[in-house]
This record gives sequence, C-alpha cells and structure tokens, in this order.
Amino acid sequence: MGGEEFNQCIEKLIQEFGVAERRQVWTDGQSYEFEEDSSPSSYAYFQQAYQDSFWRDEYDLDNPCFVVWEWVTEKTGKYNVLPLSHQKVNRLFALSRSWASAPSIHWSRLSGEVDFNFKEDIKDWGNKYGYYREIADGDAELMAMLNACKKMHHAHVNLSLMQSWGNLQRVKSEPKENELENNGKAKALPLDRPDVFLCKLNEFYKTDPECRKLPWLRLGYRSPLHGYLERFSDIYDYCTKVYLLRGDSGRKLVDKMVDNGRRAIVSKEDLGRFMDLALAFWMEKARNLARIGH
Repeated sequence: MGGEEFNQCIEKLIQEFGVAERRQVWTDGQSYEFEEDSSPSSYAYFQQAYQDSFWRDEYDLDNPCFVVWEWVTEKTGKYNVLPLSHQKVNRLFALSRSWASAPSIHWSRLSGEVDFNFKEDIKDWGNKYGYYREIADGDAELMAMLNACKKMHHAHVNLSLMQSWGNLQRVKSEPKENELENNGKAKALPLDRPDVFLCKLNEFYKTDPECRKLPWLRLGYRSPLHGYLERFSDIYDYCTKVYLLRGDSGRKLVDKMVDNGRRAIVSKEDLGRFMDLALAFWMEKARNLARIGH
C-alpha cells in the first residue's frame, strides 16, 4: 500500500472514530485538562467498545473517576477518589465494583492506554516519531505513512483499556538490543510497542500455569497482576477481550504481532512492516467495532 492510500485509510478511521482532546467538559459542566487516553470522550468510546460482561460485571465503566494514592504512614497508604483538579492533568479510572467495600486494599482499576505510539514530543524520551523519522531517512513513502500514523496517536480506535495497578504498560517499552545500538538515546526512548507487549504476554500464557512468572515487573506487583492475567485463557482470549481482535482474521493478526514483537525496528524495512501492522490492527478493530454497533 502506497503512502497516499495509507493516509486515506487513516483519515477515514479518524473521521469515523474521532480523536480525544486534552481539554474536555466534565459532567459538572466545567472544562478540565485530561490525559487524552483516559478522558470523558475516551470513556464514551470504551462504554460502546467494551460491552462484554467480562468487563461490565467487574468494572464500573459508566462512572470513571479521578483516583490518587495517598500515604497514611511511611509504609501504608490507600487510594482516594478526589474531585477533578483545575491545576493538574486528570486521568480517569474505571474502578472495580468492589471498590466501595475495600478502597484501602483495592488493586484493580482500569484506565485507557495508547495502543501504537507514534507521538512527536519535544522531550527526547517521548519522541517516538523522531526515532522513526531518523530511520525513514527522508524516504518519501515512509514519511507519508509515518505522518499519517502520527495523527492516530489519540484517535479513539487507537485506545484500549489496560490494568493500571503495577504499571503493566511498561512491558511495551523494553527496547531491543539492536535498537539500543542504533540510537544512543534509546535507553531513554521506550518505543511503547504493543507487538513487544503481546510477545512477552504470549510467553506467559505458553508457560505451564504452575511455572508462570512475570519477570518484567517488580516483585511487589506480580501477585495481583498474575491473578488478573489468568482470567484470560491465552493470548487470543486476551486480544479478543482487550484489543477486540476476533475470529480467524484476529488470530492471524495476533500471530503477526507476536512474531514482529521479537524484532527490533532499526531499518526502513522494519519501520514499513511495523506501520503496516499498525494499520492492519486499527482496521481490524474498526471492523469488529462495526459489528457491535459502534
């Protein structure tokens, strides 16, 4: 697919699903700044996308709120639901329905997460676009595709729910050895790749249940996340419920993502393949969202 056709597909997705903005109006009628992936418009999208009882029975997606950890002593603390702030950028969470009965020991809460990250940022560590632009090295077709992908950063169809407790999303950000060699800033530039995440997660599900570990996370985070992840039967079940990748076409795409997650992105060929994968992911999600009446 050429750069122009690629861009046309992106524009259609943006037109159909919209893009989350930083400043939005809350239910109190006031305007606040939000993290785009966990904002009111994002939750309106999640409420339509995640209709399965797997989510609805456990989490209150209809009433997201602003939650902050507060220390009680040097070693203990609890999460509190606070009013939105005009001084901070607010992140909304969907809390477990058991929250009201046990807020001080609550582990399980969901928030939005960007799937594919092509963000351009003035900060080196956030500038994924800049890293990929250097690889494109002026190639007109790759740059057209990259500029189209950048537009998708906060598109609603590029957002999914992720378990917040334990910083699970950091698994997406482990650079490959070749990426470190290719760019001296790569250690400070986590590429935030969903294919890397699925590759790691697939290793977890392929391991005998009695031997499963989460070596990518700090020790204190592993137990509750282990329980959460074992609610999914395998990588395909996870991708069906979280990324809305369903049926035979979804399974084939998951296989491609797991395979690509083993590879570094250091060449033009790598970059083109990664961007083709991103578009295939968005298109597959869009088809499945259409089936559930988005």
